[in-house]
Amino acid sequence: FPNRNRSNGYSYVIDFDLEELRRLTIRERFRPFNGTQIFPSRFPSNSVITFQLATLNETIELLLGFNRATGQQRQLLIEIK
Repeated sequence: FPNRNRSNGYSYVIDFDLEELRRLTIRERFRPFNGTQIFPSRFPSNSVITFQLATLNETIELLLGFNRATGQQRQLLIEIK
């Protein structure tokens, strides 16, 4: 989202609505000065896996479906920041 940075040069989640956030690409973090991955063992740097931001409700529904399908009782630990 060009021209959406604040005066300090950063963008913050609070400045976007859910539709805008879901259009963003989620990928592994890289060091800006040399382009290397910060956590190289998580995903390959050429990974074609795409992720979409999920709402809390979608995450709960996913977990409930997992619990029904597997007979397990996994829980969420929600931490509000």
